[in-house]
Amino acid sequence: GKLVRMRITCPHVIPVMSGSPWRILQMQVWLSLLIPSTPELSHYFDPEHDKFATEDIFYQLAAGNGELASYKPPVNLAEVSASLRNFTVTVYVEVKLLGFSWDSTGQPAIEASKMTDLLDIVRRDRAIHVSSPHHYRLASSKKVVFHVTKASKELEERTRETLKAQHLAGKTRIHYRILDDILSEDFKSSPTSAFTVYLIAFPDIMKSRLKEEAQSYWYSLSPESGCGTTVWAGKKRYLWIDLSAGPVEMSALMDGSNLVNQWTLPRLEQYGNSDDFRDVEFMSSLASFLNQVAEQQIFPSFQFLRPYTDARQIILQLIVISDELSASADRGVFHSIDWPLFRDTIGGLSLYGQKLLYKVATLVLESCSHCVAAFSHALATRVQALKQNGSAVVTHQYLDSTELHHWLAKFRDSFDLPPLPESTLSPFKTYFALPIFLFDLSGYHNLLLDDRKQSVAFEDMVIAVRTQSSRKAAGFQCTGNEPQFDTSDVTRPVLASLLESLYGLLPTESFLNVAKNESQLDLLWATGLTPFSYLSSSQEISFAIREAALRAPVFGNVERNLRLVSEAVDHFQDFEVDICAALSKLDCAEFAMRWGLLHYKVTRTMSLLSVGNYQHSLYFSRSLRFETAALKYLLKEAEKSIYPRLRCDGVPLSVWSLPGVFLFSCVCVVVVLLVIVAKVLISKTGVLTAARTSYTKPKVI
Repeated sequence: GKLVRMRITCPHVIPVMSGSPWRILQMQVWLSLLIPSTPELSHYFDPEHDKFATEDIFYQLAAGNGELASYKPPVNLAEVSASLRNFTVTVYVEVKLLGFSWDSTGQPAIEASKMTDLLDIVRRDRAIHVSSPHHYRLASSKKVVFHVTKASKELEERTRETLKAQHLAGKTRIHYRILDDILSEDFKSSPTSAFTVYLIAFPDIMKSRLKEEAQSYWYSLSPESGCGTTVWAGKKRYLWIDLSAGPVEMSALMDGSNLVNQWTLPRLEQYGNSDDFRDVEFMSSLASFLNQVAEQQIFPSFQFLRPYTDARQIILQLIVISDELSASADRGVFHSIDWPLFRDTIGGLSLYGQKLLYKVATLVLESCSHCVAAFSHALATRVQALKQNGSAVVTHQYLDSTELHHWLAKFRDSFDLPPLPESTLSPFKTYFALPIFLFDLSGYHNLLLDDRKQSVAFEDMVIAVRTQSSRKAAGFQCTGNEPQFDTSDVTRPVLASLLESLYGLLPTESFLNVAKNESQLDLLWATGLTPFSYLSSSQEISFAIREAALRAPVFGNVERNLRLVSEAVDHFQDFEVDICAALSKLDCAEFAMRWGLLHYKVTRTMSLLSVGNYQHSLYFSRSLRFETAALKYLLKEAEKSIYPRLRCDGVPLSVWSLPGVFLFSCVCVVVVLLVIVAKVLISKTGVLTAARTSYTKPKVI
């Protein structure tokens, strides 16, 4: 009943809201961040100064915050356990249509509301998946909210004229910057921070292409060479898809798998003679494809989740294992890897408050017996038939990455390496070290890991191989070309492996097939700003890689804490006892407040993730450890107060009242005393009997 006036300081730009449900839902999330339920509750949290959340402010909150003290203890523990899986992060995706109209009036041929409804109907699994070591779902989930709108006339005309000029000039390969600069400028001018997908389909360009008046076109990183593409993910939160371009063809050379062709993207010419974008089948295919884009690029699954967010320092320990030739050549370890690139890329993804350090060590293969043993065990041979002549075979060597990882992990403590910084007396681990084993081999040609990789990522290390400078076929074909890579340059492969090992990312060309429970390739996204694929030459990363890396440690913290609390609650639930009946009144109040604070922190974390505030969401996820430890301790104390009670069937409960139990205990004590006295008497009687039996009267001589 009171009118409360508040001054709100917003760290982000509040988008201008219209009356659409999508805008209203987005506004609700913004307001939940800016106006907490009680102003005093958020006042105690200080993520700017306590970046690692080392201070438990519960007792300050309990003493000075009325809302926290008003929390009631949970009654049904089954509902409590289920509520731990009800946290959701909302992802907003705005789809802007460029073109999609056959007349000159500029009226959209696709109804935005109808397209939004179709996107909601074909919405995919809301669960967040982790693929290894075994596939499982996170306790929290995601909700992707699409909003389809027509792009401005100015943007549409500018894009159309730019593409028509390139198309009429007869260019089949267009540099991506020609279109990306236009769309990037529009995204920066947008008032919202939502992910944006630009769908491009200009009918006049499509008609001329169908009539073979001009050749098809595609985009590439280089205007002269490289794989072509019709999709692109930018550095910021946008990507674009040109349905007028292409099609491009990409596949694996050996078996033709992971094929990308004219059927990969929904194209209007695939649906009969219809020239109407409002074709239901076409719109449904387009909606399904957009959901797939959201699953693979906007909010992809994780390979694994790594709990190292409390480390103050991340140490990349490069261990160069050189053979005799490369060691005598003195090429230097910095010629093998571009460290400034690592500093800029990995350093830009460092967690809130962490520092990135580098350590370099060199081992000579000849004088390192453990290195020789690991190398020899991993060396394998493969026989392969030549493509030109099926009857001819070729034999070549490679390194088995799994075998090499096994022996390097076994011998890791035996290597002569400089010591790492000693841990301080802080209760939190001060550093996390990730070794990078680089085999720098000049005596070998084209020796790769698993016969096709220069670098392989594991959870506890990265393994890479660098050989003499030569060109090696990547094993794929794209737009009529067979890409090759330089075996002496391992910068991009090692960078990709670091992104996998440090943040548990799936490569951009991979996705988790939940039905088959395995990772599969999708070459559609193998080109562009990604270091993962040989089909791309870029050393930069797109927003899809960057935001997935920033999102991973937050979910790692939330998942670990919710799992620990859930296990403790489920264990206590087996006793079928009310939590407050087993705790003191003070402990019951603390349990209720800790539980409410846990829900507040997780909800706050999910809301901050929805708007891309990864630093503050990481702070709240880090601080969950205090509620987790306190709830586990209170549940453990409650278990200690529970004891078994004997009850006979058919006997009234009043018999087992306190006087009855006392009388029964006295009877038991008397019986025990009688048994003890009887045993003593029996033992004494036995001694006297034995003495009389053994006595013999002496004879008189």
